[in-house]
Amino acid sequence: MPDSAETLRHAQAQELTLTLRALQRRLNQTVDELCALVAGQVGEVVALQAEAAHWEPALLTLPLPVPVWPQPASGLALGPGSSFYVGEHHGMLQLVQAPRSQDHMARYTCNLNFADFDGGWMSLAFDLRSLLRSVSPGRMRLMVLGDCACTPAQSLQVKCNWRQDGAEPKSRQLAPDATGALQLSLDLGWIDPAQLKTMDLHLIFTVAGRGSISLRSLQASLVVDTDTDTGGGASDVFEETP
Repeated sequence: MPDSAETLRHAQAQELTLTLRALQRRLNQTVDELCALVAGQVGEVVALQAEAAHWEPALLTLPLPVPVWPQPASGLALGPGSSFYVGEHHGMLQLVQAPRSQDHMARYTCNLNFADFDGGWMSLAFDLRSLLRSVSPGRMRLMVLGDCACTPAQSLQVKCNWRQDGAEPKSRQLAPDATGALQLSLDLGWIDPAQLKTMDLHLIFTVAGRGSISLRSLQASLVVDTDTDTGGGASDVFEETP
């Protein structure tokens, strides 16, 4: 009887594993469709799927050794590929990585709590270089999906910075609607991944006074059009961090 019970448990575990893999494949397909919908190009999903790479920050999937940081300093590393930056300020600031109670792709949230804050801005920065491992040179679009809640509503800028070998840094940025849901597409122009030294994603919040910010999920993907000519494309846009 114990052997039969053990065999049944193994069979159930295998069945659940297969179900999980099917859900993961479906989730990846759904992300592709959402990204294409944001870009207004749903019909291109199937053709571009093979050239899209997906990323999510370790900050939302792996536990930090120290989950609570009172008065975090600018430049604080938050696990692999994630950092926190803040303007010079007085007042109280707290950064917390908290487990998610709901069933969700990300297992943690990153919460920023502040009071009497006069620094003007704070940001979360993420290293996107892992996205470049499976893409070819071409005209690139960076798709960003996420869920970020701010109380009270805060101004947000989503910015991508990159630098090719021997060239000046470049950047693109957008200001999404203050709805909590991040769904946007950044046209990066022609890029050769082999020449890139850096590629970062920045979530920049313009904040003051008292409130909280909760980053619940974040995903990014690169979609590459390898048929585009290698011309200079649109003029470069340079911005300074607030």
